[in-house]
Amino acid sequence: MHILQATSEFFPFSKTGGLADMVAGLSGALAKKGSLLSVVTPLYRCVRSNYPKIKPWGDKFQLILGKKKTTGRFYTAKIGKGVNVYFVDCSKYYDRVGIYQESGNDYFDNPERYIFFSKSVLLLAKRLRRQPDILHCHDWQTGLIPLMNMQDKGLKSQTCLTIHNLAYQGVFDAKFFELTNLPQIFFKPVGIEFYGRINFLKAGIVFANKLTTVSPTYAKEILTEKFGEGLNGVVKNRKADLTGILNGADYLQWRTTKNKFLRSEFSAENLTGKYINKRLIRKELKLSSKDKGVPIYSFIGRLAHQKGIHLLLETLPHLLKKYNIHFILLGAGDPYLENQCGKIASQFPNQTRFITEYNESLAHRIKAGSDFLLMPSMYEPCGLNQMYALRYGTIPIVNSVGGLNDSIIDFKSNQFLGNGFKIVDIDKHSLLETIIRSLKLYSDRNLFNKMRKRVMKIDFSWDKSVNRYEEIYSDLKASQ
Repeated sequence: MHILQATSEFFPFSKTGGLADMVAGLSGALAKKGSLLSVVTPLYRCVRSNYPKIKPWGDKFQLILGKKKTTGRFYTAKIGKGVNVYFVDCSKYYDRVGIYQESGNDYFDNPERYIFFSKSVLLLAKRLRRQPDILHCHDWQTGLIPLMNMQDKGLKSQTCLTIHNLAYQGVFDAKFFELTNLPQIFFKPVGIEFYGRINFLKAGIVFANKLTTVSPTYAKEILTEKFGEGLNGVVKNRKADLTGILNGADYLQWRTTKNKFLRSEFSAENLTGKYINKRLIRKELKLSSKDKGVPIYSFIGRLAHQKGIHLLLETLPHLLKKYNIHFILLGAGDPYLENQCGKIASQFPNQTRFITEYNESLAHRIKAGSDFLLMPSMYEPCGLNQMYALRYGTIPIVNSVGGLNDSIIDFKSNQFLGNGFKIVDIDKHSLLETIIRSLKLYSDRNLFNKMRKRVMKIDFSWDKSVNRYEEIYSDLKASQ
């Protein structure tokens, strides 16, 4: 079976979050099991500069957007075993500083950029030696592809759309509909129109042959008004075609041995390197080292309301005053939240470090050196950091939503299977109470280390989840 994955970002070439990791992990797992696997993604400036050896593939092409023609070209690279990557090159759309935005502002022509990308995906599908059986689309940037594929009589591919985060829908002014060159009949409430505007993700939800999302709990949540982001009614209409599949973790990247980012190797059988990593991250970030027994809590991710960072920042001052803990934050985002981080850092200079950027290698070192990872998300479709943390012997503290609910069992409810702490009825008081519970566990070093060793052996690899995707692909191919 030939699967073509269409994605706006793909690790290691481009990444702003979990989307890039998920598509890379799934692609590798599918190829390992014998599928012919292709991936198509834009040729951003960061890709061209970091991977100068990628090669042109085929001749230049022109696509019509509205009444104008735009020129593009494909490039290609091969990674691992059996994964062919194709890049869509168009300098005026993708040769930019950021992927989606610059200086915190979205590019005004994002709809045009991803309409061009969507049309390029369909062109690539036709040009490949073997036409794909499945077009697997990811998030709003590829949401128009299922409808365009349905309209294209030259393609026989079936489509699957994965909803990574329903909050990001690609909603734009209706004037951009003209650039799709789709019949006007599709711009209506039962189509891709959304309160007088065009909604890319809605298009995918309505017209894809199958839908998936990135955890079983999130598949249920998006049917509700609370988590449905205004599209819960649309999703309900496709409930029979929706499957929630928990994302897998890429343990080739997130491993405690032979990892170029870690200063010391360790394992569940030998935790010595874990303690060394803790000492070294404290030294690297110039945190007070007077008491080596102080627990390190960390937060790694976007500084956004979704991630519950506002609750964490409200809780931290009390924690830092009353308890002898260290806290490390790595991430960037909302300028207001970044400013609040700075205020707390100046108030508690010996206990906190706030690094407002994203740094892949530092993320590994912080996870490896921390005792607990905080993920108080208001909603979390899947989350991967909790899985990475477990492999690194770092205990997650999470809100019981989405994939966090599916992957974490509260230690209090089951001491033999518990692999973290769950916050009940998320607010700053519940968050504080849960962190205090974790401190009590930490004070019992024997029990804490037993739990640490046990959770490091938990397997969240793609080996299980990939089977669910293969079942969906097989059902789609059978229906062709």
